[in-house]
Amino acid sequence: MELEEYFSPEEAESAKKYVEVFHDTILINNELSSTKTLLLCVYMLSNSKKISSLKISDVKSLFLQAGRSEIEFSKALYEVTARHKEPELKRLGETVKLTYAGVKIIKNLLHNNKRD
Repeated sequence: MELEEYFSPEEAESAKKYVEVFHDTILINNELSSTKTLLLCVYMLSNSKKISSLKISDVKSLFLQAGRSEIEFSKALYEVTARHKEPELKRLGETVKLTYAGVKIIKNLLHNNKRD
């Protein structure tokens, strides 16, 4: 398991500030908010699977593996799908996919190396 499975070669180096691959586990820096962690999980899985729509259960699994809790996942999912005028994730039944706003947040995070 390598970062290049989840990020483009240009993004992989920046991603190291937030994501650590430790053997068969992906860890995400706790300094990122739960919402940015969720968006990052969706971004990573979308890149890895080469699809935009993901099962919520797959995203949740990565989010929990990254060191976050189920409560944090539920709150973050609500925040990014329902709370904002322009949602960062679009939820369709049991699937989610990044919106333009969500992709921009992750691209800015990776390309500007900004923390929360």
